[in-house]
Amino acid sequence: MRYTIGTLMFALCCCTLLFSAGATAADDSWLKKRRPGSLFVLISSEGCPVTTEEITGLVHGMLARARIKPLKRWESDEITMIVDLMCLASGDDKFVFKLDVALARLERESRDEVVVSRRPVDDFGAFGRGTPERVRETLESSVDAALMKYLQANFDLDL
Repeated sequence: MRYTIGTLMFALCCCTLLFSAGATAADDSWLKKRRPGSLFVLISSEGCPVTTEEITGLVHGMLARARIKPLKRWESDEITMIVDLMCLASGDDKFVFKLDVALARLERESRDEVVVSRRPVDDFGAFGRGTPERVRETLESSVDAALMKYLQANFDLDL
């Protein structure tokens, strides 16, 4: 049988995709929770047109639509969603913003200290400049991406 370079490259790409898909699924095992129907979200906002209260309402609404109960208390060594938004007004009703939306497993180091564990952290952040509406849109899409990753790791979803 004769194979062309194109056929061999196609076969190699297919094998690579299959192996990487399996590796990615295995890599997400650290996101699994004992009680996946609930999630604690740590939220902060500084200097932004979107307040911490607005972000909380947005995130908790997204969790509710996914049937995930937002936890009121943080539990050590459990997956946490972290939403941190920092903004600086740059004129023309626009803001320079840095958004960090991450899934991490936080552990209590001591009574007064909390540190991110040495396990992986998935970050769905963004950096940009735009109107308050653009900041909100970026926030929503980043939280949506993190939430989808969490749902895929904890529930048997065929997407």
